[in-house]
Amino acid sequence: MINIDQFISDHITHRQQSMFAKDMQLHRESLQKEIQGKRVLVIGGAGTIGASFIKALLPFEPAQLTVVDISENGLNEPRYFLDH
Repeated sequence: MINIDQFISDHITHRQQSMFAKDMQLHRESLQKEIQGKRVLVIGGAGTIGASFIKALLPFEPAQLTVVDISENGLNEPRYFLDH
């Protein structure tokens, strides 16, 4: 199976690291404080941007994650969320 993140970095963005990585690291403590143990709602979570947001959010250990999208099929495709 193709590694989507690797494909994107090799052929689309031409960078191995997110352009937000430095900001995420710089603000890691405050993000952890604001997210850990809290309930989070992601609207539009079945798309590529929403799925990327969810991947970035999960390491901060929200207590509950609710994902909403108009695409029922997209919400039922766990590959966006579980392959990384």
